[in-house]
Amino acid sequence: LGPLHTVYDDKGYAYTSLFLDSVVARWTLGGPYQSLHAEEPWTLVQKLPVQYNIGHIAAAEGDTASPDGNFVVALNRWSIDRFANVGPLLPQNFQLVDTSKPGDQMKVLYDMPIGMAEPHYAQIIKADKLKPWEVYPPGTNAETMQPDPNAINAPDQAKIVRNGNKVEIWTAVIRSHFTPEHVKLKKGDQVTWHFSNLEQTRDATHGFALPGYNVNLSLEPGKTETLEFAADKDGTFAFYCTDFCSA
Repeated sequence: LGPLHTVYDDKGYAYTSLFLDSVVARWTLGGPYQSLHAEEPWTLVQKLPVQYNIGHIAAAEGDTASPDGNFVVALNRWSIDRFANVGPLLPQNFQLVDTSKPGDQMKVLYDMPIGMAEPHYAQIIKADKLKPWEVYPPGTNAETMQPDPNAINAPDQAKIVRNGNKVEIWTAVIRSHFTPEHVKLKKGDQVTWHFSNLEQTRDATHGFALPGYNVNLSLEPGKTETLEFAADKDGTFAFYCTDFCSA
């Protein structure tokens, strides 16, 4: 429970988490990295207190062959007195550490509370290496990342098809409206319900909630998702968009 994990930068330093001391230890590397810093190789340079009981530690690509960046994040198990007290369950604490200056000049820049669970391993990469989609291409199944065969492209393609006690629904989702607006089922029906978010505007996420059936979907722009359930309850159930677009 002393030294736990080590990451590296591009300046010839290593950073080790010390659980019992609640510190980030900065020490120098030798060999081909000795010329990158002014200190003696294999020497402890600084022990920076963090709050508290650090376990894992992350640096920008800091455990790769080509580390990059000027920051380390301490993934701390305890926070104790760092945030306003709202009860016995306290958050974990991530702390951003500035490692841009050499020697013993590390400093904590920022605390970020993490709501649940002990923080374990994390990886940091440069943002410009990420090439994420901003919206899904229309009709994408987010699990397969392929076109969904049940996608629809316009509200006039929405429909309800009954085959005995099996009911299949295709719903178009767009700002302020679900099509169809009303769905009538019989108790005992087996329901397959397809949702296509027709939006192509970034961040135009919709949701679908069906109280009484524990249903809550996130429908990002362009996404098609399928829900299956048994209509085993009597009554009238109001479904709505959980992102409050008024649908």
